[in-house]
Amino acid sequence: MNTCVLYLNVRGLTTNINQLKVLVNRKKPAAIVLSETHITSDISDSEISIRGYNLVRCDSHSRHTGGVLIYVKKATRFKLVKNMNLDNELWFLGIEFGVCGNNYNIYGIYNQCAETKYIQFLSDFCENEMDFTKNNVLV
Repeated sequence: MNTCVLYLNVRGLTTNINQLKVLVNRKKPAAIVLSETHITSDISDSEISIRGYNLVRCDSHSRHTGGVLIYVKKATRFKLVKNMNLDNELWFLGIEFGVCGNNYNIYGIYNQCAETKYIQFLSDFCENEMDFTKNNVLV
């Protein structure tokens, strides 16, 4: 049975890519949302690609923290809806796509900013930008 969406705090994608590939091969999810990827712009897509999946990146500024990445199965149509970095303290990446018969906006977040700043960001986003005509998932 295929998993619709897989969510993981990967704690460094380049050091855990082989384990991720084994998991993806076993579960075959439509999408994979990863936080704390530690992926920076000097890491090429080919170094972190997974056969049969497109990838969308919100790169970190450091190989020691941050970053969000979403893999989407190549047969799945999707649209990027949000890709941002807030002061190198919060990474936020979202896609819109249909999976398992439902339409979703799925967002991956990695946060290391102060709690009040994080709560304010989420509050503003939910109030001003979230599309409530779809199922929304914040990870």
